Amino acid sequence: HGDWQMRLTNAGEVFVDFTSRRVAYRMVAVLPFKAAVELAGESISDMFTTELLKMAKYGLIERGQITSVLKEQEYGMSGIVDDRMAIEVGRILGVQGVVVGTVSEYGYQKVKVSRAPSVGLSVRMIDTTTGKIVWSISHSMVGDDHTSLSRQAGQVVDQMVTALAAALIDADDDKAAGLPPPAALRAT
Repeated sequence: HGDWQMRLTNAGEVFVDFTSRRVAYRMVAVLPFKAAVELAGESISDMFTTELLKMAKYGLIERGQITSVLKEQEYGMSGIVDDRMAIEVGRILGVQGVVVGTVSEYGYQKVKVSRAPSVGLSVRMIDTTTGKIVWSISHSMVGDDHTSLSRQAGQVVDQMVTALAAALIDADDDKAAGLPPPAALRAT
C-alpha cells in the first residue's frame, strides 16, 4: 500500500503510515494490553510505556488517569475489546493517539530438556481523530532457560520500541529520534 512502509527487523514486522509521520502526537495513552492473564497485560503495557518514554517522542498520560476513565466508562482494566472503544477512551482523555496491544504469548515452552520463556506481542497506535493506524509492530521471542518470564518480556518490548524508532526515522518522521530541533546553525 502506498501510504505504508513495512520494515522487517530482528524485532518482527514494523508498519508505519507515511501520512501520519508529520502529525504532532503531543499526548498519547498506552491502554492496558489484552492478555489471557490480566496482570500480564497490565505489566507488559507498563513496560511498553517506560520504553516509549525513553524514546522521548510522545508525552504519555499517567496510568491513574487511564484507570479512572476506564472505571468511569465501566470498561475495567481489560475491557477494551475493539479499536472503537480505544478511540473513545482516547478522546475522553484528550490525547491524539492511543496505543493498544495484545499479548499473544506469555509462558514457558519446552525446549529440549528444559523450559524457556516465550513472549509474543502485537502493538499499534491509533489516531483518535481519524481512527487510522499510525504504526503497528509485532514480535515474539523464546528465551533461554536462565531467563525469567518478566525479563524475557522486557527484552521483547525493548527490541520492539528500538525497531519502531528506527522504522519511524526511516519513514522520515523527524520527531522519532526524540531530539530537540537545532537551536542555532552556523555555516563556515
